[in-house]
Amino acid sequence: MEVQRAALEATAGSRSYSRLYRAFNDLQRLEMAIFEQGSINMVGNRSEEV
Repeated sequence: MEVQRAALEATAGSRSYSRLYRAFNDLQRLEMAIFEQGSINMVGNRSEEV
């Protein structure tokens, strides 16, 4: 939702581009955190099987 709002603001003016860029970076950071958490869970599950 935040990214969509940032995108709309970015189309309104080029000054809002930095806000869109920041929102995109936040989204990437969130995805990386989720991916890393998932990897940790997978490793934990694998060690339990052994």
